[in-house]
Amino acid sequence: MTIIGDVGSGKSSLMNAIIGDMLFFDLQEAENIERQENDWKSKVLAAQGQIEKKKGKRKGVVSLS
Repeated sequence: MTIIGDVGSGKSSLMNAIIGDMLFFDLQEAENIERQENDWKSKVLAAQGQIEKKKGKRKGVVSLS
């Protein structure tokens, strides 16, 4: 079997569906998963921001007066 198509056209998805290695979610469940993923991404970005702030506080600063 050969499947030819553009990048992002669903070749791998088709193969995964054929071998039974693809999960099916109804629309409501998919929306819940997307919402949870967005919440997780927001938490990760917030944590990264906190880390960057702490890194900034550890930098040495020399000032002459």
